[in-house]
Amino acid sequence: MEGTIDACFAELIKNEGWYKASGIDRKLASQHKRHFLARKLKYEIKKMYLQSAGGQIVQEEKWSV
Repeated sequence: MEGTIDACFAELIKNEGWYKASGIDRKLASQHKRHFLARKLKYEIKKMYLQSAGGQIVQEEKWSV
């Protein structure tokens, strides 16, 4: 799947055992999932889970000031 980090993470957490490749224990992963659903999970944590599941960034972010 391609899309935003939030869209990809939402797809990842639909799978049973979604956190296992990350090496994070079930209890902490459950907390992270709750934080994500409350829109409070940090970008770096979502990125870590996605990368551990084999995901990769396909387009760099663009910034403007």
